[in-house]
Amino acid sequence: MGLESLLVFIKVIISLLFLTVLGFEDLKTRELESKIVYLYLSISLILYTLTLITSANIIEYLVYTALTLVVTPGVFYILYKYGLVGDGDVYVSLALGLSLHHFTVYNATLVGYGVMPPALVAILYASLTALLWSFTQGLFNILRYRSLLRQLPLKYRAIISFLAKPVKAGEFSENPKYKHYYPLQVFKYTEQGIREYYNLLRLDDTTRQSVIELVKRGVIPRDHILWITPGLPYVFYMLIGVITLLLIGDKPLYYLLIKLLNI
Repeated sequence: MGLESLLVFIKVIISLLFLTVLGFEDLKTRELESKIVYLYLSISLILYTLTLITSANIIEYLVYTALTLVVTPGVFYILYKYGLVGDGDVYVSLALGLSLHHFTVYNATLVGYGVMPPALVAILYASLTALLWSFTQGLFNILRYRSLLRQLPLKYRAIISFLAKPVKAGEFSENPKYKHYYPLQVFKYTEQGIREYYNLLRLDDTTRQSVIELVKRGVIPRDHILWITPGLPYVFYMLIGVITLLLIGDKPLYYLLIKLLNI
């Protein structure tokens, strides 16, 4: 086994180890341990530098790196600016991009070959997993909470059914199992009294604490229905994406792309 192949297998193993630790932490708490995130990023940067130094075709590696990093952490940075993911997700996606940016990673997969940037493929598989989970949750909500969904503004019904679940305000404010859930409703004082709005673009703890405080003060009735979401445990989905990549490579996405482009 040459040095290039050895570095590939090391990067894949390192990514699997860190994504497993961080992914299950993300699934359980929706939080990431910053020390582990920075350690993963540091090791990925070191291994990337070693790969670049020992590469016979630096230009090719840089092109794959640029493509991977523009799409992968670039997209996560946009999501972060809208409050849909945390900064830890951005750093993890950057570390993954540095580790799995080149097609030589396919040597560590069961299929043994591929053409698309591996990190990008892993992120696409992760996104498909997230969409599948959201679709399943949406169907469950539509079947179980049809009457509650009818009470929502029409323009929000579809997206809320796929993103959130209903819970009474009193239970949300007191039950510790909702510690990592965020309400999609925002309550503001106006001349007409307290008004309820929907905010689907930014999830933050400030809104959560504000709603809990209003419930405790009796401004929001305890039996008022809140639609809450835990957000997406995207690092856990990244783990699934990498595992899928190692099992089937990029073939399904590559053939889908060929079909869509009619090549």
